[in-house]
Amino acid sequence: MKKIFTLLALAFSLNALAQYPTLNVTLLSVWDSIQIPAEPVYAIRYNGIWGWVDPQDNKEYAIIGSSEGTHFIDISNPTAPVQRDFVAGRRNQCIWREYKTYQNYCYMVSDDGSPNSMQIIDMSYLPDSVSVVHDNNNIISRAHTLFIDGTNLYFGIPKGPAVGGQSKMAIFSLANPILPTFIRNIESDDPGADYVHDMFVRNDTIYASESYSGMHIYRWTGTAFAPLATITTYLDQGYNHSSALTGDGNTLIFCDEVPVNMQVKSLDVSNLGNLTVVDYFKSTPTTTATPHNPFIRAGDNSRAIIAYYSDGVQFFDISNPANVFRTGFIDTDPNDCPSCPNASYQGCWGAYVDLPSD
Repeated sequence: MKKIFTLLALAFSLNALAQYPTLNVTLLSVWDSIQIPAEPVYAIRYNGIWGWVDPQDNKEYAIIGSSEGTHFIDISNPTAPVQRDFVAGRRNQCIWREYKTYQNYCYMVSDDGSPNSMQIIDMSYLPDSVSVVHDNNNIISRAHTLFIDGTNLYFGIPKGPAVGGQSKMAIFSLANPILPTFIRNIESDDPGADYVHDMFVRNDTIYASESYSGMHIYRWTGTAFAPLATITTYLDQGYNHSSALTGDGNTLIFCDEVPVNMQVKSLDVSNLGNLTVVDYFKSTPTTTATPHNPFIRAGDNSRAIIAYYSDGVQFFDISNPANVFRTGFIDTDPNDCPSCPNASYQGCWGAYVDLPSD
């Protein structure tokens, strides 16, 4: 069986001596900083996570968001992670931070209130340090999520001057990586579009999670967003949160975040004229935990890795999309933090699955 090394971003403090229940998963190490305080709304200490490999020396890095900023962790030795640098956010006590990378640049957005900013961070100086090349709100001040496909940078629910105050979704060019240039808002082509909480984009096809309006699929033509398909009603429907696409492009795994205890959906997208949910699944039949973000390794058709509140990280066999079953897990929040505010949303925020080392 191929081994996958997965980075996990946990929304609360880890005790390095704690025992985490697992199945077919080996915990290699835990990195934590006692200097990071919990924000007051959810008691979150860590949030978004991404990964990056330096093309010069093939060192691998975890990019971890916390309530205070961004941590760059050298994980080339996965049993001994080392923080190489830290970038403070424009705002501290943040709930949300999200990341994507392009070339040697890391793009950070947060959807917490002002003062806030988009940050662009040059990682080419690692392992010595990183350099902030953009940290202001003259392009956008806030966004909930972001995604990079080729030289196109997509923002979910961006706010700021470049998008005319606020947009449901917008696309920018990375022709100049340190100065993203606004191209177009989704509202220009689909005035009825709902807020795009998150999106998965491959070769200009956009799978947009439009909040309580379901899943909407668009094609970026180079000048406009062309609607391709929608599924706006399905069983166990809630707040359509995020998705991941199999390597063959035939199956989309997506999560509804609100209310709690939603099932994950396996959606057949091989025929955009007939979108069909072919399976609904949970971490266990009796769990009340909420799936947060799904991930599928690039090119893979057989495994989905899902970050759950309360249930940690869950691994599923999706080789038959109509018969999904769990193959492993690591419960990163075995105590479920009942004393935390909004306890149902404690647990694992996200994961990163695409490191070259596997």
